[in-house]
Amino acid sequence: MDKFSNETMTSEEKISFMQEVINTGLVWDMHQKYIAQASEYLSDGQCHYAFMENMVNPAQNEAVK
Repeated sequence: MDKFSNETMTSEEKISFMQEVINTGLVWDMHQKYIAQASEYLSDGQCHYAFMENMVNPAQNEAVK
């Protein structure tokens, strides 16, 4: 979190960190700047809600059968 706060993370590291705290649900109990960044990443598609990470694409499912 310090790297995020001090802006020493790469953009890939920021997205990965945000995705992790979104997946665990912790982000919604964090400081407003984390919530705002997570909301921005969710809005622009760089991060996804945790339940979307576990969804199976039906088209891929058919190809496996």
